[in-house]
Amino acid sequence: MNIDENTHDGVDVNASSRHVTFDCETTGLHPDEGDKMVEAGFYEIIDRKPTGRYLHLYFDPKRDVPDEAKEVHGHSRDDLVRLSGKRVFADRAQEIIDFIRGAKLVAHNAKFDTRFFDMEFKVAGLNPLASYCEGIIDSLAIAQRLYPGQRNSLDALLNRLVGKDNYERELHGALLDARLLSQVYLIMTVDQKGLEFNERSLTKSGPKLTPARLQIPAGELVIAQPSDVDREAHAAMQARIRKSSGGSCIEFGF
Repeated sequence: MNIDENTHDGVDVNASSRHVTFDCETTGLHPDEGDKMVEAGFYEIIDRKPTGRYLHLYFDPKRDVPDEAKEVHGHSRDDLVRLSGKRVFADRAQEIIDFIRGAKLVAHNAKFDTRFFDMEFKVAGLNPLASYCEGIIDSLAIAQRLYPGQRNSLDALLNRLVGKDNYERELHGALLDARLLSQVYLIMTVDQKGLEFNERSLTKSGPKLTPARLQIPAGELVIAQPSDVDREAHAAMQARIRKSSGGSCIEFGF
């Protein structure tokens, strides 16, 4: 598995004028233990501009979908049989190869997605993912270098770089995540030398503001107990974090 984990220092992220951000949804976290891919999304960027061209596929995993996975992407086995037309990954593999050929691929926590693609390609009698593209870039590694010590999940980066009011989602979807990742990736890899701004504007100051201490009256401590809805939302959030972090999730219960 050949994944570029560097940005400007060491890896030329613009070596190819065509990039494809991608994501997959699965039945779980472990392809070597029987988990399968259920959805894949690819979104094209050429010359650092999204083209609007994409590939979006569903697959019949030929197995049950655990409730924890369904909470992440929202699809049951019956849903996937219907959406995929009963087709498995091997039936659509050539479409994926044709779409990504000649492109640099970009994924967030790329090792997770690549392991699933490699497994599915192997089952289909094909070569690993990296053999069909010009390399794989891990946007999570880029984010960890740019924002050390901070949360760098895709959701956290969207809030930080795009603004939470500029995107909206309740569930993960492979194509949606690939499209959102394209925004984050382009922002994180912008050529700093190409930015134009007036340095003098950075030194301008407005009216002097004097901070005031906020007085909060003491009151009786109220302990709120979580409802069943709160617990379900908490469980779904943990599932999303586990996927975004590749399973490295410190869990807290109510």
